[in-house]
Amino acid sequence: MIIGGVFGLVLICIVAAALSRTDLSAASREYEKNRADAAKEGLYFSREQVEARYQIPESENGARLISSVLPLLGKLKLDRGTVLTAEMIKTKWSELEPAIATIEEASHRKHLMFRRDFSNPAATLFPEYSRLKDWVKLLVQLGHISAEKGDLSNAEKYWSLATYLTIKTDEEGMLIGILVRISCAAILERELQTMVASLGRDPKMLQVLESVLSKLDQPYDMKMPLRLENWFAISVIDAVIKDSNGLQDLGFGNSLPNEIKYGRYLPGFRKANLSRIYRTYADAIHLIPDDPYDMAGVQRAYESLDRAGMKQGLSYTMQSIMMPVFSQTTLSVSRDIAQRNALIQAVALLKSGADPAKGLPLKGRHAKDLDGKSIRLKKNSSGWIVYSIGRDNVDDGGIPVDTHGKGDYVVRLPK
Repeated sequence: MIIGGVFGLVLICIVAAALSRTDLSAASREYEKNRADAAKEGLYFSREQVEARYQIPESENGARLISSVLPLLGKLKLDRGTVLTAEMIKTKWSELEPAIATIEEASHRKHLMFRRDFSNPAATLFPEYSRLKDWVKLLVQLGHISAEKGDLSNAEKYWSLATYLTIKTDEEGMLIGILVRISCAAILERELQTMVASLGRDPKMLQVLESVLSKLDQPYDMKMPLRLENWFAISVIDAVIKDSNGLQDLGFGNSLPNEIKYGRYLPGFRKANLSRIYRTYADAIHLIPDDPYDMAGVQRAYESLDRAGMKQGLSYTMQSIMMPVFSQTTLSVSRDIAQRNALIQAVALLKSGADPAKGLPLKGRHAKDLDGKSIRLKKNSSGWIVYSIGRDNVDDGGIPVDTHGKGDYVVRLPK
């Protein structure tokens, strides 16, 4: 008994000495303050809080209507970017027409929030995302075909419905939703870019383009992903503390670092890691500016998350493993906004009949390019162009982007 007691005391002393050399104690002491600051910034801590956010009155939610038509394109083999032909439309129209009418009905509702089972926090790659994108592609093509026929009323209808699906894709507030929205917006922007160059001298087409762009020109909510990521991080930590396979169950792979395998047994490991998570997300969301179009400010806030993911120490173990590369998302959002600004400027130039030699017609946020400078306006051998510096963040003088992503996003003004 005495030997056992001495051995236990020695073991306790060894553990205490080891812990004193880690940052677990310091992080644990800051737990209450960090959690309070996180709560003040509106971060989510529980499944109940997350589920409450998705409680939308049925009369205001178009998701049930949309859900009924989402699988149709797969059934008709019109998904995955199928290029429509007149014959295909004629053959499939009896099924497509009522589905489009359903999307139109849903577009009059305030929200598009699908029902989720949040018992598994990792289940964020929902099938609705890819199907929504397929519908955006199809509606954009229908609008193009209508425009070529001179049926601008239907062209506007189809492009507006594609816009509705695009801007609602990220309403749920998840990072993946933002990325899908960017992808859908790129499909629309390519189409509008083509229409400006080919039909931009038609006053009726300009009205259509202006209408569609005004609907597409909606801000991104860059705070909600952080609120949801905070809850996700808590869920992951609890899963790991409960079972060493918790990370594998949540999709983080099979290779677990020793800091997690053995660190989860240390006193204060959970509390210290949660404390760091709360501090990181509270600081980042606090940095996000009130102006949703101040993407330079958002970028600084998201870059702070990237830096936090590289910090060393046992209390940063979970943070370094789970932290997505947030700043890449911000760059993609900024690029989308800049491309849309180039389109808006081009339409404004044509609609006003202003002389491009006198500069951009619109000032303020619509004049901002990806690098914070002005959207570019230039005359070359083929005429005037309005352009943004593109994916590579380099001004290539208005050379259109190539297959490698080099070049600029160029909107050509018709002669």
